Amino acid sequence: MAVESNGSSVCFGSKLPDIKFTKLFINGEFVDALSGKTFETIDPRTGEVIARIAEGDAEDVDLAVKAARDAFDHGPWPRLPGSERRRIMLKFADLVEQNIEELAAMDAIDAGKLFSTGKAIDIPFAINTLQYYAGAADKIHGKTLKMSRELQGYTLREPIGVVGHIIPWNYPSNMFFMKASPSLAAGCTMVIKPAEQTPLSALYYAHLSKLAGVPDGVINVVTGFGPTAGAAVSSHMDIDKVSFTGSTEVGRLVMQAAATSNLKPVSLELGGKSPLLIFDDADVDTAADLALLGVFCNKGELCVSSSRVLVQEGIYDELVEKLAKKAKAWVVGDPFDPSSCQGPQVDKNQYDKILSYIEHGKREGATLLAGGKPCGEKGYYIEPTIFTDVMDSMLIAQDEIFGPVMSLMKFKTVDEGIKRANATRYGLAAGIVTKDLNVANTVSSICIFSQEELQAKREREMAVQSNGSSEPSMKVPSIKFTKLFIDGEFVDSISGRTFETINPSTGEAIARVAEGDKEDIDLAERRRIMMKFADLIDEHVEELAALDTIDAGKLFSMNKALDVPIGANFLRYYAGAADKIHGETLKMSRELQGYTLREPIGVVGHIIPWNFPSNMFFIKVSPALAAGCTMVVKPAEQTPLSALYYAHLAKLAGLPNGVINVVTGYGHTAGAAISSHMDIDKGEICMASSRILVQEGIYDELVKTLAEKANTWVVGDPFDPSSHQGPQANKKQYEKVLSYIEHGKREGAMLLTGGKACGKKGYYIEPTIFTDVMDNMLIAKDEIFGPVMSLMKFKTVDEAIKRANATRYGLAAGIVTNDLNVANTVSRSIRAGMIWINCYLALDIDCPVGGYKMSGFGRDHGMEALDQYLQVKAVVTPIYNSPWL
Repeated sequence: MAVESNGSSVCFGSKLPDIKFTKLFINGEFVDALSGKTFETIDPRTGEVIARIAEGDAEDVDLAVKAARDAFDHGPWPRLPGSERRRIMLKFADLVEQNIEELAAMDAIDAGKLFSTGKAIDIPFAINTLQYYAGAADKIHGKTLKMSRELQGYTLREPIGVVGHIIPWNYPSNMFFMKASPSLAAGCTMVIKPAEQTPLSALYYAHLSKLAGVPDGVINVVTGFGPTAGAAVSSHMDIDKVSFTGSTEVGRLVMQAAATSNLKPVSLELGGKSPLLIFDDADVDTAADLALLGVFCNKGELCVSSSRVLVQEGIYDELVEKLAKKAKAWVVGDPFDPSSCQGPQVDKNQYDKILSYIEHGKREGATLLAGGKPCGEKGYYIEPTIFTDVMDSMLIAQDEIFGPVMSLMKFKTVDEGIKRANATRYGLAAGIVTKDLNVANTVSSICIFSQEELQAKREREMAVQSNGSSEPSMKVPSIKFTKLFIDGEFVDSISGRTFETINPSTGEAIARVAEGDKEDIDLAERRRIMMKFADLIDEHVEELAALDTIDAGKLFSMNKALDVPIGANFLRYYAGAADKIHGETLKMSRELQGYTLREPIGVVGHIIPWNFPSNMFFIKVSPALAAGCTMVVKPAEQTPLSALYYAHLAKLAGLPNGVINVVTGYGHTAGAAISSHMDIDKGEICMASSRILVQEGIYDELVKTLAEKANTWVVGDPFDPSSHQGPQANKKQYEKVLSYIEHGKREGAMLLTGGKACGKKGYYIEPTIFTDVMDNMLIAKDEIFGPVMSLMKFKTVDEAIKRANATRYGLAAGIVTNDLNVANTVSRSIRAGMIWINCYLALDIDCPVGGYKMSGFGRDHGMEALDQYLQVKAVVTPIYNSPWL
């Protein structure tokens, strides 16, 4: 092997990182240990002191736990909406990325890790972990239980409380976030005890967490030694759970301490002596590379290190020759040198321990193929070491060495390989190298190889919502996009036809928009992949809000504060779910191995309504994008402008051509073509309905109150912040609503308020309330989709349920009562997809939206919406002679 100089090195701009944080981090502040003691943290490249670090012990752990308990019991973190925890965690991830070089350098001088690997893999992996769980923070749902008795039940998933994390030194950054990230997403608070060998990056991450907005007391870092600070965390009576990664020996002590204190649950990820089984049919070059990577990755300081390499006899000699040759090219040197493959061991204790194991191997009769000695003039460098002819009884084959030492072992049959692979007290991981699927399945049924791979860096998303209102004199936005958007380009319709989109505030034309029909849908089928463009929506929120105001008559203040930001939030919500689309591994009754895959359904056709142009665009598009689908979107002909603008932003965000296609046009042409198209795999239409049934005891009082409130309801310009209601979306809908009002009058319903058009121009209608409405009246049966309320009187609960269900629709229902039994009975009895108790229109991204009967099928919102765009594929392969079935 090649050994490089390991003296002073160059680090991002020829300067090693300044050590800024050396104290304990408790309740949002850096503080000295109560004892005043400190300990040295050592640079393994040189054996020299980097800095003196505060040495926490049981008293300091007490302070940290108290801060974490207060933050959990009284602080905001567990009570924040999941979306807000997500926002802060994503900010945290951004800050880590902004300081990536400094953090990688800290792990290089503190742990001896390769700077290039830290910068390219370890820190990005930590960022990715934080982003992954940020995306899960708003998806922590319980289950509603279908119970056998007359009971209603549901489950809640709540944070466990204060968590103690004891993290190892081999992956300081990765392990910090592997522990902290899911805890943060769940709403827990925590005390983190980093390894005494590698405290620097943990303290820096604590600093960044505060900058990101993590409240004080949520993350506390107590540096110190395992027998003092670590033991105090394990045995603390006010810590609700302990998570430990490290050696099996210490894991036993942690488990014992947890059991004898408050019987807290423990997560243990302990040592390994993982086998890599290489079979005769393997490609020898590939097998040699995998063997080297599995053992010498991170200088062997890896819990899943494949330190036992079992090789079938047919290729044993050839593999030995390849390994000897490849080991000579393995460069041990300064971790800042980009040519180095391996840096120093973490500290002198580990360095001495590994050298003692190498001497054991020599004394016990293993053949030294390569390495076996220290290297370099200073620091803790060890040559990559390979032993051949290793027997199962040898110490180097039994113990976890945690260093660059490979034990090569020969076997004959598959059964022998399995038996020897399992002849260990460890069981963390295993690797299999073979071209024979039957062998792989048989061996993997008891030897499971778990290997982490770095995913591509995701675009981070910040949930920034714009609020505020506009003056009525706000300038109308210029209309930039009026053509069809197909395959990433704005194009004319094939027919060349256009249609007018009208401003309902004035009744005047805003622009002429391309009129697509059947032929344009055929052009709109392209590739699929998902990207996110929520940030661009935030940047253009005012213009988008104004487009929906002039196109749909919606209040500008509501568009800017709610509708458009909600659209961006839908993108972020489903973006967080995009990397959590998992199948299941199936435990099958026969000698079979099975698993399921959830794959995108294909090309989706979205037909969206005009009442919420922005919301509905993203309610439909977001889960389909997350699932990996491509799509054709047909916005309502009344409100095409924002959909075309969103198509433009999608392209700016990097969405590949053909993923989102927008075809503007009429329902009976373009919409019908989507619904009937042979190459579209799903289509959607949204419906809604509304009636108000009031028990007779408060009917008269409610009528009086409604009349008073209706008189204060302001109908006016949607750009005016004092307006409660703008114009109807278009002239057709305006005339339809007025015709229903006339029907109500003719059929004998009593007009309480409203009933007329208002304003000198545009499509404004007074808020209209009818009383004494009968079930058979048209206004009680049809979906009016306008400001018309039908009040109906009932006597008993049973009558209310019966009349509520006497409709061909079943989208939603509301229940207003203080009686829990009534609420439970009625909510279970009404045939509707959404039930609101003592609230109404309480929509949320997490809560599925959809109806029964003629209100449609399928669900929007929540993870159920994602399921609609996924197919489930089952994969089954045979297993031969497994003892575990």
